[in-house]
Amino acid sequence: MQNFKTKKLFYGILMILVVFATLCSSFFGASANASENQNINLAEDAKISVMGEASIKVDPDQAKIFLTIQNVDTDAEVSKQLTLQMYENAINKLAEMGIEKNEIAMSYFLTYPSYDYKECRSLIGYYALLNFSVVVSDLQNVNSIIDELFSLGITTIDHINYEVTDISEAYNELLIQALNNAENKAKILLNKENVVLVKFIEENTYNCVSVYRNYADSSIEADLSSQIELTARVNATFE
Repeated sequence: MQNFKTKKLFYGILMILVVFATLCSSFFGASANASENQNINLAEDAKISVMGEASIKVDPDQAKIFLTIQNVDTDAEVSKQLTLQMYENAINKLAEMGIEKNEIAMSYFLTYPSYDYKECRSLIGYYALLNFSVVVSDLQNVNSIIDELFSLGITTIDHINYEVTDISEAYNELLIQALNNAENKAKILLNKENVVLVKFIEENTYNCVSVYRNYADSSIEADLSSQIELTARVNATFE
C-alpha cells in the first residue's frame, strides 16, 4: 500500500513537470517569433531618431590683453595724474605698433587712501588704479607688445584671452558633420545601406569662443595660446 502511494505521488510530480515544460516551450517560442517579427518591421518600415555630434578645434585669431596701472603717492592728485599719464603713454606706444584707439578700452579707474594700522592709524598714501585691455589681431605681436608696455612701467598683466572672432563658417561645417554622424548611426540601427532624412533639429550647444590664460614674467617667451573646441549636435529622424 505504501509503495502504491509513492508511485502515485511520483507520477503526479512527473505530470506536473511535463505540463510546465510544455508551457515554457510555448512561451519562449512565441517570444522569439515576436522578436523576429519586430526586427523585420524595424528594418523595413520604422523611422528612427538619433543624435549626431561633431567637434573640431580651431585656432584663435586674436588676443585681448588685460593690464593694470598702479601708483601710490601721499598726494592723491599726483597719484591720479601719474596713472593717467602712464595710460596716455601706453596708448601712444601702442599706436606706434599699429594698435588703433578703438582696440584699447579702459575697464575702470579708481583712487583710494591706504593706511597703516600697526601702531596707530597713519596714512601710507593714495593709490590710483587703472585697468585697461588691448586687442591684438596679430598673435605673433603679443609678447613684443607686452615688452613695450613693461618698458613704460606697466608691469601688471592680469590675464590674456585668446579668442575666435567668427565661428559661423566652422560651426556650419560642424552641423554637416553632425548630420553625417547621425545618418551613420541610423544605417546601423535600421540595418540599411541607404536611409532617408525625414527631419532634424539643431540642439543647443554652448561654445566658448575664448580661452583664459594667466601671465607671468617667466612665460614671456612662451606661446600661451591654445586651440578652442567647438561642438555641434543634431537630433535627426531617418527612415
